[in-house]
Amino acid sequence: MLPRTRTDSGAVLRQVFHPPVREWQFWAIQLAVTLIAGLHLLNDTVVNFFGGDLPTGVPVALLVIPVGYAAVRYGLAGSAATSLWATLLWLPDLTVRHGQMSADVIDLVMVDVVAIVFGMRIESERYARSMVERESAERIAAEASYRLLFESNRAPIVVVDSSGRILDSNPAAHQLRESTDDLAMIHQSLENGGTIASLNGRTVRMSNDRDYRIGIVDLPGHVDGAATQLVFEDVTAELDESRRATRYARLVVKVEEEQRRRLARELHDEPLQLFLHLARRLESLGSKAGVPDEVSGGLDQARLQALDAAARLRVLARDLRPPALDRLGLVPALSSLLSDVEEETTLSTTLSVTGEPARIGADLELGAFRIIQESVNNAVKHAGASRVDVTVAFEPDRIELGVRDDGQGFVPDAVPDRGASGMGLMGMRERAVILAGRVDVHSSPGHGTTVSAVLPLPS
Repeated sequence: MLPRTRTDSGAVLRQVFHPPVREWQFWAIQLAVTLIAGLHLLNDTVVNFFGGDLPTGVPVALLVIPVGYAAVRYGLAGSAATSLWATLLWLPDLTVRHGQMSADVIDLVMVDVVAIVFGMRIESERYARSMVERESAERIAAEASYRLLFESNRAPIVVVDSSGRILDSNPAAHQLRESTDDLAMIHQSLENGGTIASLNGRTVRMSNDRDYRIGIVDLPGHVDGAATQLVFEDVTAELDESRRATRYARLVVKVEEEQRRRLARELHDEPLQLFLHLARRLESLGSKAGVPDEVSGGLDQARLQALDAAARLRVLARDLRPPALDRLGLVPALSSLLSDVEEETTLSTTLSVTGEPARIGADLELGAFRIIQESVNNAVKHAGASRVDVTVAFEPDRIELGVRDDGQGFVPDAVPDRGASGMGLMGMRERAVILAGRVDVHSSPGHGTTVSAVLPLPS
């Protein structure tokens, strides 16, 4: 209590100047002090009631009674006013009893000390009690407000202990409590070695066909001990919008790939074949007898141009849709891609495959190929690299991809998400999201770039 007494001493001392003058009991105490002082003065001046001087200490004992009672009833304000009144009433007696003035002064000082000490202590206790009562009232009001918010919250809220036992729930969570399957994830998390805190941020689908994201709030002051509040935020609309966006992106990618496939087939079936026929025709015309050398040279030059155009169309058709991907699968298509890169550029490439290569589905193979193709193209066009290493790991439940170059690198966070400079990274990430996977890019200036992707396999 001492720290509180020191802290609140100013508030306590202010009570001295506000005695309870409106209460008749206070004036009754002052009347008692007046009677004691008056009788004492009469005994010393007019009538000797006791046949001599009063023993030392008796006046003090008589005055301490009303002063102490004033302190108990009114605190410092009552005791200070009473002791001041007693001192004023005792002054005439000091002028009469010169021989015992020092004893009377000591008696008055003792009365004043008792009044101040008792009053300060009682006032401090009262002030402390009032502070405790006010804090208790505030705590009760806060608990009532929390309870009101808890009960009226439209989001389901449950309170559980460290063992997963439900201690409390609001009306919105009653349906969840009635369905044992809805809250089974709490006990499953604990049985698997996890904690209640590990549920934070997890999204679950309940039996009412709604999606909820779990938020965790610790309640250490709960009446049943340490507890945790689980808030189930309804994110059905948010996830539905995300699902619609994913479905739309999947349809866009599907339409784009179908368009690529059609264009690749048309380029291979018509323009490419026409250029090849034109080259053979020009070669046939240039080799006929009687054709002037000047004309033969022109025809040969035209034949070379036709073959160059055919080669460009073949590369374009291959980039639009590699035929090896549909016919042979992901690993042969990547091997063909890297071989073409080595033929067309000065880069050296490697392909490392772990696990058992298998056909993993057309959409997944296409997505994995596009991610690696875009990463390799970025290394060729922007990185200034001399080497590109590609890794493919076939796991039982996923496929892991990696592309590392020794180029100049960049700061991934500095690449905008929109605009031409960011379309490659954004496209890779979008393809991974469509396939329920993820893409991570690690790079720094002067240390090359590593693109890693994880795509789950369908069960």
